[in-house]
Amino acid sequence: MKHTFLIALLSIPLVLAGCDKPDYSKAAASGPVVRANGAANLTITGNDQMKFDVTAFTVKSGEKVRLTFENVGTMPVTTMGHDLVILQAGKDYKQFASDVAAKDKDKGPEAQGSLPESLVSETIAHTNILGPGEKQTIEFTAPAPGKYSYLCTFPGHFVFMNGVMTVE
Repeated sequence: MKHTFLIALLSIPLVLAGCDKPDYSKAAASGPVVRANGAANLTITGNDQMKFDVTAFTVKSGEKVRLTFENVGTMPVTTMGHDLVILQAGKDYKQFASDVAAKDKDKGPEAQGSLPESLVSETIAHTNILGPGEKQTIEFTAPAPGKYSYLCTFPGHFVFMNGVMTVE
């Protein structure tokens, strides 16, 4: 009898482990994207610690995407401006940041980090460089399925400010 009680007592955690639990993987997969008003909507912020609050999100191919980017920092745009640039398929964000920096040598300090016109064709969508408290909404159609890098092109920020848009 003692053994039966002990076996029953020890099996309770196993039985409870098999009970239905919420499936958090589905919620995580949709991430910060909210589908409303005919589009996949999301907001991404950048801060004074050179971090995006969202480093991965998923949308569907052919879907309209409405992305709002906001600089939630307080430091001046000349030292801590941020943008968000989504690159075409196969583009390496580190190389792209290097290309932006190479073009920056020809600009004045007030334009450092702004996306050179000659590199726009390598992007899917991009914001301007934003100062503290500024935000900008961009809209684009999600491209073919795949993984697409995004980054901040302000000098040196790409090291910490990068992410991946997955298109299903």
